[in-house]
Amino acid sequence: MRAHHAVVVILSLCAVRALSASALYSDSFTSGVSSSLFASHSGSIGTTCGSTDGNSLVFSGSGTRQIMSAPLDFRRASAITFDLVIGVGSGSCENADPGEDVVLELLLSNTTWAIVHQAPESCCSSFTKRTFFLEPIHQQPNMQFRIRQLSHSGSGFDVWAIDNVRVESMVEVEDTFDSGSYSSSVWSTISGGSVLAASASNCGAANGTYSLNFRGSSTREAQTQSLDLRDAIAVRFQVRIGGTTTGCEKSDSGEEVVVEASTDGGTLWSSWKELSISAYMTSFHQVTLALSPAFQHNNVKIRFRQKSHSGSCCDHWAIDTFQVISCPSSGFLRGVTCVSTCGAAPATYRVCESASAINSCTGGGSEQVIKLNSSTLITGSVPTSISGNTVGFYGEANSRVSSRFVSPLIATSTHPVVFRGRAKKMNSCSDHFVYISPSPSATWNWGSESNVVRIGWNCNSKVVYAPSLAPSVACSSLREYEVTITITQSSVRFDTDGGCSPVQVSTSIGASSFYLFLGADYDTSSGGSSSSMAEWVEPRILQCGVASSPSPSPSPSPSPSPSPSPSPSPS
Repeated sequence: MRAHHAVVVILSLCAVRALSASALYSDSFTSGVSSSLFASHSGSIGTTCGSTDGNSLVFSGSGTRQIMSAPLDFRRASAITFDLVIGVGSGSCENADPGEDVVLELLLSNTTWAIVHQAPESCCSSFTKRTFFLEPIHQQPNMQFRIRQLSHSGSGFDVWAIDNVRVESMVEVEDTFDSGSYSSSVWSTISGGSVLAASASNCGAANGTYSLNFRGSSTREAQTQSLDLRDAIAVRFQVRIGGTTTGCEKSDSGEEVVVEASTDGGTLWSSWKELSISAYMTSFHQVTLALSPAFQHNNVKIRFRQKSHSGSCCDHWAIDTFQVISCPSSGFLRGVTCVSTCGAAPATYRVCESASAINSCTGGGSEQVIKLNSSTLITGSVPTSISGNTVGFYGEANSRVSSRFVSPLIATSTHPVVFRGRAKKMNSCSDHFVYISPSPSATWNWGSESNVVRIGWNCNSKVVYAPSLAPSVACSSLREYEVTITITQSSVRFDTDGGCSPVQVSTSIGASSFYLFLGADYDTSSGGSSSSMAEWVEPRILQCGVASSPSPSPSPSPSPSPSPSPSPSPS
């Protein structure tokens, strides 16, 4: 982030830029294990199971197999990522057996280890990135994590290794006020407010010892410098509006705090969010506001403003830890999902994935999350096995009805339907797929057909079979893929990680009621067997509203008073 001084004419041309995610802590084990990051471990540096860039940390001993971090400051952390491999054969990196999974755990309240992510022993026959996105309960100043194997059969058996452990930050613009003053590179104007040390005579602080308190007798507002938000996906902050003491006196109806944004340097302001007094009274609450495309520009100002108040005696409020969140490489932030690269045309929508993503979807629309279980998925004629959050398929799928989610779906102009899951491509032709159709008895076939859109792998290629075309791209690596399929009223888009390009077709199939089917064509000619199914892990359907583009209004003056051809079959 470049620093800028309070010269409005220059700042309107050269905005503070929100960049991509960076690492707060990292270790690639190239020359050993970092003693500043890790407190203890039972692994050894080497290449027994390979590595991504030199050495990895290998676990093959007879005792407890784990690595534990030192206490770390997680207040700016958003994700933990690491590359994992679990067994690659019968040699020195011997295969693990069912139940010998590797887990990521966090130490909660300095007393209890909680499993937050579990990698099944079959997940990672080559180095595969594992990602866990942190929730507010984890973002503490002295947090520890550990990576541990649940069980193993002794020295030299069930071997695993990790590489490139990172604690990610997606915070690229921030002011915590903990220096005792506000940052002039973040804020251009503060009216009726000042940075105060937390005490009973003010509204306190959420993090650290200072916050920005508003208790002046005239206009109360805070306005940022011009920000470049083209790569940003959210704004996050802590807020408290009044309380029950004279030091932080309760606000009344009509004295709410509003969040506004301007895309023209501060001439016109658009309403973004009105903060309810009752929701944010007596203590600080974290708010995350997803950025709609209307605000993803390179000259955006954000303003916090109290609509009215009764003077310096009353109606106090405060903000703390203001942050602009950028899009991480994997494309989502705790329940706020970028459809693809942030700022590109397909990133029109944000999708709530977690009930803990408070205020992620601004502008209405109830959250819908359909997860895998026996009541949400109807099995079809393709042999299917459901175990926990994983569903496996084996056998010939051509001309058969595959498993489908029970409820019909529909995309609206502001609510896409998004399918997400992890496809474990462990054979060149395990051929995971999803298809959608208005018919509850539609079948999987290798080719195009009216009223069906089929999405998946044809051996070493990703393909979308639409009614009149079938575009495809190469995608041949054997690994576990993060899959996102986005269905709007006018298109279907197929995204994965692993360096494979997206595939998108124009189609209106999502504008009317449809069913979503899930499966794989993993017959014996493709290398499948009843004991080696093609698996989908954590498949789910997500749909949530997003703020419509707001209508700008003049700035108020507040006062103290109120296409290729389809192939016929896999090859």
